[in-house]
Amino acid sequence: MTNSSITADTATTANRIRNLWTVYGPLITKLVIGLMVIISVGWLGYQCWRLLSPSPPIWPSSPKGAVDLLQRYSEVRHWYGRPGANTYFRLGTAVYPPATYVMFWPLSWFSGSTVRWVWFFSTLPFLGWLMMIMIRECGASSRLEKVFIGLIPLSMYATGATIGNGQPNVHIMPLLITALLGLTRDGPSWSRDLKGSALFLLSLSKPIIGGPFFWIVLFVRRSYRPALLIVATYIGLTVLAMLFKDIPFFDLIRGWIFRAAGGVAFGSTRGAVANQSTLLAGAGMQRYDLIYAAIAGVMIMGVWMYAHRRSDSWILLGVFGILTRIGIYHRWYDDLLILLPLIALYRMAKSGPEFGNRDVIAGMLFTILLFMLMAPGGLYLLPPPWNGYSLNVQTGVWMLVLCFLLWQAWKERSLPMSAQS
Repeated sequence: MTNSSITADTATTANRIRNLWTVYGPLITKLVIGLMVIISVGWLGYQCWRLLSPSPPIWPSSPKGAVDLLQRYSEVRHWYGRPGANTYFRLGTAVYPPATYVMFWPLSWFSGSTVRWVWFFSTLPFLGWLMMIMIRECGASSRLEKVFIGLIPLSMYATGATIGNGQPNVHIMPLLITALLGLTRDGPSWSRDLKGSALFLLSLSKPIIGGPFFWIVLFVRRSYRPALLIVATYIGLTVLAMLFKDIPFFDLIRGWIFRAAGGVAFGSTRGAVANQSTLLAGAGMQRYDLIYAAIAGVMIMGVWMYAHRRSDSWILLGVFGILTRIGIYHRWYDDLLILLPLIALYRMAKSGPEFGNRDVIAGMLFTILLFMLMAPGGLYLLPPPWNGYSLNVQTGVWMLVLCFLLWQAWKERSLPMSAQS
């Protein structure tokens, strides 16, 4: 069979799939929406209860509700209430850098029971913001399509897990996306740079989520002003945090590095899944080596980013979403990062046959990826060894999507800056 006949057969198959979707797509979408509504109500209802209630969790594999929020609460109160004590050596959970404790400072203004409700009510507008971003960036036009896209973050297991544990991921994702799109799409101006830098800086409250995306800020528009603003302000926040401690600067930094390395080593084998640190720890790599490996991985991401800086903004975000998730150290609530490649795939699926069969491939990958992200997730729903099999399949899907996005970025690497979306 010649290459031309293979190409013709492939094009014919792609057209058939497009035609089938035109006929049956609305019905399938309605059925999926019904399923997503049921999942969203049940899953988010349970996770909100976990966040707000001190009672033990009902789901047998769930950790204690608001566990991460209460850890940050204790760390912040210790940081500002015990100036003579090194928080990193006194609290085993204190793995965040000093600047984060400035951003989380308002948590210390409330009681332990009230802070749960404060966090809950602060999560709602950010979740709504994330839904609006998805609807806009996916180009949803009809009411049916808007409902479908808007329900995606509500029906993901990662969203509920983030809320139930009191993690900041729901807050971080809209901050991160808005900052990066503004800095990469809008023309240079002080207004753009100040707004984008401020939003990106807030996303660094959890550095292992927002940190790697700094390469996009640095390289995409060849403007160093936003990057300099972010670095200078972050250093300022670090200094501000240290002013509240009667401890030498290097002792605090040494304590943070010690605790962060220990946190990665401990967490990589106890709860973290499908990431670089877990793989390397299983191979016998020790705590500080895991940090060096994580830094090396982020450096490689920077080299790749520079080489593909002219690619479509959403392709870059999709690639970095997966690379960030599988790098360093992450747990299942960090799978909210996979929203980025999900949006990138949907945008390509809607682009039509203009780019060959890319839309059909992207649509199929989107469907599989969305199914794997639906609550409650195979890792915690299925019993052993099926949960392990599910995790392996899910990781394989991530790698398949990553390869597809890398291929698309490679094809666009020589486009002029004006061609970016």
